[in-house]
Amino acid sequence: MPEITKLGLITEQQFHDLRESYIFLRRVENILQAINDQQTQTLPTDEIDQIRLVEACKTFTCLNENNQTIEKHYPIENWDDFYRTLQQKQEKVRAVIYSINR
Repeated sequence: MPEITKLGLITEQQFHDLRESYIFLRRVENILQAINDQQTQTLPTDEIDQIRLVEACKTFTCLNENNQTIEKHYPIENWDDFYRTLQQKQEKVRAVIYSINR
């Protein structure tokens, strides 16, 4: 992604939005697949699995752009908070892609 910023295809803010969204969305995907030990991108309808996803996504560690371990915190306390955060991240990705394709 830094290369598309250098080429002027996206702004620094768009790069930041994409990176932050990728980190969160990748975490969601990893947890979804771990819940039932299978490849899936489908959100759970079972309350227990929703709680597992909420708990796993509100605070977690990941690597930053300098390959340093950092802790990410999201304002997620329940399924509605999680779903709202998910939609916000998806919308940021769509907005950047739309701006590139215009």
